[in-house]
Amino acid sequence: MKGDKVIVRSFGDKPLVRMVWEITSSAVFICTEENFSALSRGNNGLWPVGFPKECVYRYNPKINLNAPIVWDQLTVYGN
Repeated sequence: MKGDKVIVRSFGDKPLVRMVWEITSSAVFICTEENFSALSRGNNGLWPVGFPKECVYRYNPKINLNAPIVWDQLTVYGN
């Protein structure tokens, strides 16, 4: 849902916390919290970037993003 916080598996398996802007049949469009706020207010900002759905996971504040991530233990967003 628009505005949900998610963990994204980016290049090099680096985890990023981002906000959902839009969901399509093949991708989840995400952006930073700052950019989400700007776009939501109608201000200019960078357009959200689409990630394959299988690279976007439910946010869990208990996950240590500085430690190695075991991606198989996370829940894919939307499942």
